[in-house]
Amino acid sequence: MRPPLDIIGAGRFYVIPDYRICTNGSVLISLLNESTNAVSITLHASNLVQGLTVEQLSSPAGVLESPSDGSLALTLAGDEYVLLYAYTNAASLANPSPYKVWIGSEPNQIWPNGTAYSVDVGYDTRGATLDLYVALESADAPYTPFVTVQVASVSGAGITNLGLVVPDADLGDVSYVSTPDGGHYILRAWLQNGGVEVSDCRLPTRLAWGAKPVSIPASTQTGETYQVTVFWQELPSYLGSEYPTPLDRAAAWQPASISTEVYTVLLDLMTGSVAVVSTGIVTGVGSHSNNYSVTVPTGITGPFWWRARTVSGFQLGATSNNHDVLDGFEDREQGEGEAVISPWIDFTYDQNGQFQRWSRGVDGNASEGSQAAFVIGNNQNPGGWSGIGMTRLYSQTWALPKPRSAWSNIWFAFDFRETNVQSGTLTMKVEDSGTPDAGAIEYTTNYSGGWLTISSRLDRFSTSVHPGTFNSNAVKKLTVLLQTGTRTGVYFCSFDNIRFVGTPWEVVEPPAPGTNDMKWSFEDLSQGPSVNPTPWQLMSYGDGTEQWYAHGIDGNATDGANGHYAVYKSHTNVSGWSGFFLLYTFDSPPELPTNLADAAFSVDFSENAGRVCDIELQLKSAGGMSTYSRAYGGSGWDTIRASLNQFTGSADMNNLSDLVVVVIMKETNAVYTAHFDNILFTGLVSSVMTPVTNGLYLSINDSTPEQDSDDDGIPDVYETDTGIYNGPTDTGTDPNNPDTDTDGIKDGDEIIAGTDPNDPDSVFELESILNGGASGFVIEWFARTNRMYAVHYTEDLRNAGSFVPLGNWTNIVVAQDGLTNVVDTTADEGTNRFYRINVRQL
Repeated sequence: MRPPLDIIGAGRFYVIPDYRICTNGSVLISLLNESTNAVSITLHASNLVQGLTVEQLSSPAGVLESPSDGSLALTLAGDEYVLLYAYTNAASLANPSPYKVWIGSEPNQIWPNGTAYSVDVGYDTRGATLDLYVALESADAPYTPFVTVQVASVSGAGITNLGLVVPDADLGDVSYVSTPDGGHYILRAWLQNGGVEVSDCRLPTRLAWGAKPVSIPASTQTGETYQVTVFWQELPSYLGSEYPTPLDRAAAWQPASISTEVYTVLLDLMTGSVAVVSTGIVTGVGSHSNNYSVTVPTGITGPFWWRARTVSGFQLGATSNNHDVLDGFEDREQGEGEAVISPWIDFTYDQNGQFQRWSRGVDGNASEGSQAAFVIGNNQNPGGWSGIGMTRLYSQTWALPKPRSAWSNIWFAFDFRETNVQSGTLTMKVEDSGTPDAGAIEYTTNYSGGWLTISSRLDRFSTSVHPGTFNSNAVKKLTVLLQTGTRTGVYFCSFDNIRFVGTPWEVVEPPAPGTNDMKWSFEDLSQGPSVNPTPWQLMSYGDGTEQWYAHGIDGNATDGANGHYAVYKSHTNVSGWSGFFLLYTFDSPPELPTNLADAAFSVDFSENAGRVCDIELQLKSAGGMSTYSRAYGGSGWDTIRASLNQFTGSADMNNLSDLVVVVIMKETNAVYTAHFDNILFTGLVSSVMTPVTNGLYLSINDSTPEQDSDDDGIPDVYETDTGIYNGPTDTGTDPNNPDTDTDGIKDGDEIIAGTDPNDPDSVFELESILNGGASGFVIEWFARTNRMYAVHYTEDLRNAGSFVPLGNWTNIVVAQDGLTNVVDTTADEGTNRFYRINVRQL
C-alpha cells in the first residue's frame, strides 16, 4: 500500500486498513476489525496525516489529534468499523467549525408520551468553554424548535445524555403535524459561544402520534353525550423478542407473539386530575382510529379537559384490558362453516323445533368494509315464536360498572340486512352466566328490510322478561338476532359492524416476584374440530406407521369450559414406536427461582379408553433437554406434575426455549383419544414489564389556534394590513404576503431585526466596512435597543458553514438606537475576509 499504513500492536493481523485522498487534499482512512474481540493498535501513517487534524467520523469521538504527529493509538471493538478523516483546519467537509459536536445515540422514532426521550450528544470544544444544546426541530421553514435542552459550560471532549420531553399533539397548532401526516423533523445538537452558534449537527427523525383526537368539543356540559374520534399511528411492538417491529407487520412475527402485543387506547374526560369518564378499546393494529361516545355524568362540576393515551399490555404479565368487541369480519377468509365466523356461534330456535339452519359463513355482502357474516335458515313454523342469530361468549365473566347510570358510556350496535325482505324484530342482548337459564338485558327495534343499524346505550336496555333477572356482576355472552315472529320461509341474514364499546378499563398489575405463573386452559379458543391449541403446537413422531385422526377444542375439561383433544392411531409394528406432543416456545427465556424446587411444570391428562401410555414433560434449551416422565394412571383425568429439581438432563435452566408435553403410545395399532387441560408452569420470578404509556395527548396543553396564512412568522391576527407599523401586536402588514414591502426580507424577520416591514427603505444591513490601517477594519451598522448582535467572519465564501465568531464580539447591545461599530484587528494584510452580523431579540 503506497503510501504505507503500518499497524502494530496485539491483534493487528485482524485489522484491515484502507484509505482515499479527497480532491481537497483531505484523507479518509478506514479500519475494519475482523475479530470478534477488541484489539488495541497503533496506526503509523506519517505520509498521510502528519500535520493534519484527525477526526473520527464513525462512532464519533471528535478530534483525535491536531496537528497529528503521524501516529494514532486506537482501540477497536469486536467487528467494529472505524472511519478517520484527516484535514487542514479549513478543509473539513464533515464539520468546518473547529468545535465538534455529534449525536451518538437517539430514538429511531418519537411518540410524545410525557416522559423524556434519551439522546447521547458528544462534543469536542478544543479547550474552549461552550454551551451545549439539543433540540427537536421542524426540518421545514420556519424551523420551529419544539423542545430544547441546554447543558451550560462544557469543555474538552466528552459525551452527555440529555432527555427531551417532546410536547404532545396540539390541536391549536396547525404546523405541529406528525411525520405520517407530512411533517419533517430533525434532532439538532449545537455549541454556542456567548449566545452565538459555532457548530451544529443534524439528524433526521420521525414523529408520530401515539394518541390524538381528531377534534374535541368546544365546550362540555353535564348530561350531554359527545362523539370523539381518536387516532393512533405506527405503534411499535414492545416485547424484547420483536422490538421495534411495527404492529402493522405482525404477520412477520413469531406466531406466539402476535396475540400478546396489544395496546389499550383510552379516552378520558378529566376535571382537575380526576378522570370522571374513562373509555377505551384494546387493539393490536398499529395505525387506526376509533370513535368514542362519552356521556358526561350529572352532579359533577368542571372545568373539563380531555386526555387520550395508548397503554401497552400483554397477556402473560401486566395487562391493560377491557371487554369491548369490534367485529366487521374483515380478518376472515370468505367461505361457509362454523370456523369462519368464530368466535361467533350461529343459532336458530322456534316453538315447535321446525326452524332449520342451512348455512353460515362470511361473504362480500357488507354494510362497511368488504365482508360480513351471514346465517341462512328455513322457518317452517307457521306460528309461535322463532329466531335466527349469533352469539359470542367471553372466556371469563366480568362485571358492569356501578351505578347503572354509568352504563350510559357503554354502547351496543350492529348492522343487519335480510336479503329476502322478511320482516321481524331486531334484538341485542347482554346475558349473564346464570344456569339453567341465563338472565339478560335487551334492546329491540322493528325491522322491515334493507340494511339497518340498531344502536343504543346500555342504560336504555330493559331486563328480558324470561327469566326476569340479570346479574350485572357476571356478564358472559353477547347476542344479536332477528326474531322472526309468525313469518315462514327462507331467511338470509347478514350481520356486520358489531360494536360493543366503552366497557370498563382494567389494569392487572404485574405479579409479585415468585408468582408470575403461566397457565393455559384453552378458554380463549372456540370449541370445534381442527381448532389448534394456540399458543401450543400439536405434532407427532414415530416409525412412520402412526397416523393422525383428529384434534380440536371441546368441553371435556378440568379447568373452565374448554379442553384440547387429539386423536392418533399408534404404530402398527409390534416392535415400533410412536407418540404425539404439544410444544410451546418462549418469546424470551423465563426467569426461574434460585431454588428450582419452587418452580413446577404440570398438565391434566386423560385418555378415553384408559390406554397404556407414558406422559413425559420436557424442558428444552439450545443444545440441551431435561425430562420428567411417568405412566398414565389409566382412569379418567390424571395430573402429571414435577418440580423443576425433579427433572434430569442437560437443559440450561437459565435459557429455556421450549416446554413440551409428550404422550408416548405404548399399545400397538390402537386409537388414542387424549385430552389436555390446565397446563401450568409455576413459581417463576416476575421479569415482566409494567404497562408503558406509549402515546399521550392532553387538551389542557393546547394553544389557541393562530393562523399564519403567508408563513412569514407573524400570526394573521397581528397583520392588520394598514401599512403602518404600531408594534408587534399591530404590525400593519399584509396577512397574505410574506414580504409586504417587497424588500426581499420576510415581515417576521424584519420584526426581529427592528426594521419596518412596511417600508422598503428600512432594512437591516451593513453601513460600511473601512480600512483603518494599523488599527484594523471597522465594521459599522445601525443598531437598535432590545437587540443583541454578533459579528462573524470567513475567508472562504464557498463553504457556507465556515463563519466563525470575530473575537469576543458576540454579545453586543446598545443603550440607544444609532450607528455602532467594531474593529477587526486580526485580519492579515492581503487576506480576503467576509463579515456577517447576526441579530436576535432580547
